[in-house]
Amino acid sequence: MDTAALQVDQPPTSNGKPTASGGPSVWTTDLAPAEDGQRTKISAQTFEWWYFDTIMDDGSTCVATFLDTIPFVGSQALQPILQLNISRPDGTYQQFQAPFPPEAYAAASDRCDVRIGPNRVKSWGGSYHLHAEGDGMKADLTFEAGVPGWRLGPVLTPDEAGGQWLGEQVVLASGTVTGTLTYDGKSHDVRGTCYHDHQWGGGKVGTAASAVTPVMWYWGRASAGEYSMWFAQVFVREGTGPTEPLVAPCMLAHDGRMSLDTNSPATVTLTAGSKELAVVWPSPQGSVTLILASPTEIASFNDAKYLRYVADAHLTVDQQGVRTERRGKGIWEINHFI
Repeated sequence: MDTAALQVDQPPTSNGKPTASGGPSVWTTDLAPAEDGQRTKISAQTFEWWYFDTIMDDGSTCVATFLDTIPFVGSQALQPILQLNISRPDGTYQQFQAPFPPEAYAAASDRCDVRIGPNRVKSWGGSYHLHAEGDGMKADLTFEAGVPGWRLGPVLTPDEAGGQWLGEQVVLASGTVTGTLTYDGKSHDVRGTCYHDHQWGGGKVGTAASAVTPVMWYWGRASAGEYSMWFAQVFVREGTGPTEPLVAPCMLAHDGRMSLDTNSPATVTLTAGSKELAVVWPSPQGSVTLILASPTEIASFNDAKYLRYVADAHLTVDQQGVRTERRGKGIWEINHFI
């Protein structure tokens, strides 16, 4: 299998966080504003999207995604899409997904400034300001970073970014959000935790000879006390062989700073029936276990092949023999391609 299909390059030796062995880690945090701007050249083969989620103190959630086109299908015209879902404190939710004409889309290349019709998200002075609306819902939110952004490998050129099957950059690993959510005809003042990442791509997984097919992914993030964590696991199938993970990056931050790197892949398992997601991550610096339990569905797209949940988070961190347990909240999703 071509495990380099995501083109995850090692960073320069002068970059990154020192590990316990004294070498660099596989991530860096010196992100420039332009790295959250348009990364690929717009074409019939490429795609790009900006994802924002929040977990509010009142129990509500909001997720907004600005897509320049439908990802992973290839050979298509520009088709901007807004996805918006708001879950109420009682767990019920609304969602909105709508295409817009190509001329309704614009994205800056020097920073995050994306417009799709009346919807816009823009970075300014270290903050993000987001407006999204649809189906009687509206979100007007300001995101403030609490943990620095995160990148695997060096900055890619537009051609390199468009040649990946899927590139991802965690821009706002954890932070705070304030603003208003409008639903059921009322405006609600909210505050809580937030997250933002940015994806792009257009290249194929593997080669025609290897016939590697993307199957599904798990993705999630959690905040628990002074810790925040992000994880992903992408599964593929080679020919008619078994489904297996292609890549499984993780990130852990403590008190606003990166704590563990991604030198060792995590194992993500889903308990049938209860939908309890367990992430077990061994690392040279220690082990991390994240349990996301008692999930509540907050979005369902693509005929329920793409599901998103908010869940109770139980995080256990064991570093150099010191065991710490924290509880909080997390958002996770499962996306089936076939």
